[in-house]
Amino acid sequence: MRQEAPGSSRTCQIATSASGREAHERGGGAVSGGQRQRVLLGRALTAAEGLLLLDEPVAGLDPIVSHDFYRLINELNEDGVTIVMVSHDIHCVTKNSSHVLHMGYGHFYYGTTEDYMNSQLVASYLPDRGAV
Repeated sequence: MRQEAPGSSRTCQIATSASGREAHERGGGAVSGGQRQRVLLGRALTAAEGLLLLDEPVAGLDPIVSHDFYRLINELNEDGVTIVMVSHDIHCVTKNSSHVLHMGYGHFYYGTTEDYMNSQLVASYLPDRGAV
């Protein structure tokens, strides 16, 4: 018998939320961006074995929906789902992650979010942060 994947009970909550039901009933064509993201997240969690890969998951979403989406992602992570997310939004990355992998412009960094925020790399493009 297959074991329940981390976060799968949350999957049901996502997929059967009011916006998820509405999107399903509409066939997914005439729904908001936030509703579509929730449905796609529910589908991904159904197929995932405790791992969720996200590429710019809030691109095109309004700030309120983006906040709700990140809150949901954090809850899933607390439920044991590993989240790997690609984002160019440094504020959301540092607010919503425990670790950062920074790749770009010849600079590479991997470590905790706290260490990243205190690194020379961050100080080079966010001077007001300054490395400790």
